Amino acid sequence: MSRAWVTDRWLKKDASSSAKRSLNAAKNPKRANVPEQYRTSVYGVGCRWRVDYFAYGDDGRQHRRSKLFPTQTEADEYRDAVSDDLRSGRYRDASKQSRTFRQAAEEYLKSKHKIKESTLYRYRNELRMYVYPRWGDVPLSAITEQDINAWISALQDGSAAHDFIDASKPRKLAASSIHSIVKVTFGSVLRYAAASKRNWIRSNPLEDVDTPKKQQTEERVYLSYEEVESLADAAKAKAGESSATLILFLAYTGIRIGEATALKVSDMDFDNRRAIIARTWTKDKNGADITGSPKTWEQRKVAIPEFLLPDLQKLTEGVSEESFLFRPKKGDHVNIPNWRNRVFNPAKAGAGLDDLSGLTPHSLRHTYASLAIKAGADVKSVQNQLGHKDASMTLNVYAGLWPDRLDEVADALQSSRQQVLKNSRA
Repeated sequence: MSRAWVTDRWLKKDASSSAKRSLNAAKNPKRANVPEQYRTSVYGVGCRWRVDYFAYGDDGRQHRRSKLFPTQTEADEYRDAVSDDLRSGRYRDASKQSRTFRQAAEEYLKSKHKIKESTLYRYRNELRMYVYPRWGDVPLSAITEQDINAWISALQDGSAAHDFIDASKPRKLAASSIHSIVKVTFGSVLRYAAASKRNWIRSNPLEDVDTPKKQQTEERVYLSYEEVESLADAAKAKAGESSATLILFLAYTGIRIGEATALKVSDMDFDNRRAIIARTWTKDKNGADITGSPKTWEQRKVAIPEFLLPDLQKLTEGVSEESFLFRPKKGDHVNIPNWRNRVFNPAKAGAGLDDLSGLTPHSLRHTYASLAIKAGADVKSVQNQLGHKDASMTLNVYAGLWPDRLDEVADALQSSRQQVLKNSRA
């Protein structure tokens, strides 16, 4: 059977040639000389010609589709076009062509059962603020590469359509923000729509689009032992021993601040000098603070330097096993943005480190890596402590910190060779 075929709705298949000629020549089908025996039940009603074909629906099954035309020429042209589209894989059902970006995005979000709630929150936030104002009601089939490039330019200069909860004005977005909005959030929906199992669009219009190149980030800040201690002392003077211990803990274990502030008393194994990293602070799909799985989804144990144990043990005195280890004077857990603004930043100034513009709580993680490598730690040990997914990630970030030992290896090889050859010739 042909992929598409034309049916005469007014005449039966056995209609005579003379009946067909009479109907074709008549301006009014009611006055055509067509015997009753050749007329169908819908003779003279609606369009005469119908194109039928089978196409796959969203359920993965073939469904019969039809379209009516007043003339046979139009019907034949449509039959040929739809047959070619079906044969080449270019065919898109009319219902799919009218699907808007917002409809596709909402369906895409409902399909994401395995992503973290914080990621879902970021997707929804970027969709609401930047993507829907421009693309929400636009049919998927109408999104073009040219229009996407114009949108990227608007995001760069701060003129893009937006929807902010407060009255803040739009600003020029950094390359990293544009990449997240365009390539990740917007792009995820388009890739979902273009997948072969859906075929809502013939091709992904974002495929050949480039976002602005990220500027080289500032050099990472690595503190010395003396600077770490000065920072901790300044934090102690500002907010007490708990904040000082938190700074030392971050700098000498390398864990993320979200992981450290999510530690509970029950996570501490003082006998073995280990802390169990079982959770981190994150966001739920509505943006509220919650604890969730660590960044790599896996729990791990990190080593604690012995000199930190007494200060950490003090934090566990008189509180339940389920209490958070690091607690502010008011409240049950550390609010990270608040702690950074009210404790960490003033401590920078107090320690004389406010000239280090790139110094953030995360810099203490980099500091750990630097100090550990200088102390002789190998790649695998640093990877495990930091919780990187694999050693290649650790090397990508910190490869430059390991000393160049090529000469040392060459000298060792030469010494070994000489010794073996000397013994074999003795």
